[in-house]
Amino acid sequence: MSKEHNTITDPEIHEPTGVSTAATGEVYIADGAASGDWTVSGGYEYRIIEIDDNTTDDVVLLATADFSVGTNYMKVDTVAGWSDIEGSSLPFTSNRINIADAALYQVEIICSVELIAGTGNVTVAAKISEDDATTGLAPNKTLHTLDFVGDVRTFSGATLTRLNAASSVTFFVAADKNSTVRFRDCRMAVSRARA
Repeated sequence: MSKEHNTITDPEIHEPTGVSTAATGEVYIADGAASGDWTVSGGYEYRIIEIDDNTTDDVVLLATADFSVGTNYMKVDTVAGWSDIEGSSLPFTSNRINIADAALYQVEIICSVELIAGTGNVTVAAKISEDDATTGLAPNKTLHTLDFVGDVRTFSGATLTRLNAASSVTFFVAADKNSTVRFRDCRMAVSRARA
């Protein structure tokens, strides 16, 4: 004997079909044809990762005369590494935020960098990269100049860009002089633009 769903009472009430494979934050949206999909709809897909209070891990940057050449950049990935802070639907792995679906995303970075060794007057530039590609996503951004050993500067940048499905976002830097820098506190956030 069939039973109308609107007459079901506890303990017969159950979760919708497919709930076991739905990702955190997804909701079921009916299509009006007796079916539907699990999706992030009206929700907010984002991930925030950080390097927090790094006091030991240094990064050696070799001088580049041309900030426009992607291969002159080095990935920001300290021994302590990035930590996952919070987010939904965008997974984090090691030093990258993973992108599942092709869409428009906002990518933001803020970072405090200290000059540990070098001659001073070091200009640092940054870029955001998709899948460690040397072409990068964001236009190269010239950052502050570190004037002397011990100098600490904070920089930030953001870009709105279309990312490919099954890709990831990482953060790279370069310098115009041989130098050793320490990324003391960094935070990177990626969020999917709402449709």
